[in-house]
Amino acid sequence: MIDKYYNGVIELVYNRVGQTENNIVMVSYSNDFSIRHMESIRRYSRNEGNVFFAWHDFEYGVLEGAYEPFLDTICDMYRTYVNGDFAEFLDECGVYELHKSVLLSYYKTGVCKRDESILLNEVAYERRRMTQAVSNMLKQLSELHPVVMVMNRFQRASRSTLEVVDELMIHSSANIGLVLGVNAGQLRQDSAAAVWDKIVERLEDNSNVYHIGSSGQKRTEAMEGARFNENFTEWITKIRNIYELLDFEQVRMYCQQVEEGIKFEDVYISDEQKLEIYLLYAHTSILLEELSKALELVSEISRLKLPNRERIINSECAYLLAICIRESWRMPKPMPTWHWKKQRPTGMNSRCLKRSF
Repeated sequence: MIDKYYNGVIELVYNRVGQTENNIVMVSYSNDFSIRHMESIRRYSRNEGNVFFAWHDFEYGVLEGAYEPFLDTICDMYRTYVNGDFAEFLDECGVYELHKSVLLSYYKTGVCKRDESILLNEVAYERRRMTQAVSNMLKQLSELHPVVMVMNRFQRASRSTLEVVDELMIHSSANIGLVLGVNAGQLRQDSAAAVWDKIVERLEDNSNVYHIGSSGQKRTEAMEGARFNENFTEWITKIRNIYELLDFEQVRMYCQQVEEGIKFEDVYISDEQKLEIYLLYAHTSILLEELSKALELVSEISRLKLPNRERIINSECAYLLAICIRESWRMPKPMPTWHWKKQRPTGMNSRCLKRSF
């Protein structure tokens, strides 16, 4: 029965695309469910009509990338309908200059390369511009062919993906339709709570949340983490992509999983791999203004035994330590506690204040 209702919602969004703005709906169900074998998914995936159709099951035990699946859908649409100079396309979409190398390298190789470092005082601005860039690219391509995307197990999506959905709801396009399938029995990521609440509130205000019942396919795992011990090199590459695409909360979450695996689950990775993941984690902690964690990671890095990388380790530790010290002075300080002094100083007519430190 759940298939019937889910198919019905997908067909509703598909038939409205190109005609109705705010064509974004949420499908809520209990227990677990995959859309892979649904009739509407098989039929629309052939892309025989004018509408470009894409679907995505967020998988358990797999890394969710930044802006997943929006970026891959944009790349697929561009190759299908344009296949020209992607750098020119980035210019047309008003992509921020510092982000062009990241998105261009991802389009060409699947690996993000950034030409310049991230400025600490522009983190929020850059993240906003990256979200706008992804939204603008999808809108630009939807002018050529309307697009419908179905994202299932949406509660597992990264914060960056949620921010694109939020952006598309604020600046909607009739040529874009989204179906967000949600397992109501699982919580979304805490780091994305504020964005998630805004999305759900807007959808509920427009009566665009459909409750379709239970799938009956219950999972015993409440929240499965990604498995990283099989091919850790690919893991690091994907985390680095997420970092370059500025989804720092997602990087932190995966780095925490690695750190906990090493400390508490006896997961083995080489010191070379530890160096890579700890450096990523330390830089991310600084960008998230979590300086105490960054200092803890500097200590971990300094203890790594890599004879051929000693100079790099010492240099990185010194650099990270200096950044932490500088940023600690720039961060707002707590207000000092003041106490009235019991005795008046000789020759003064007013009470004096005395700091407690």
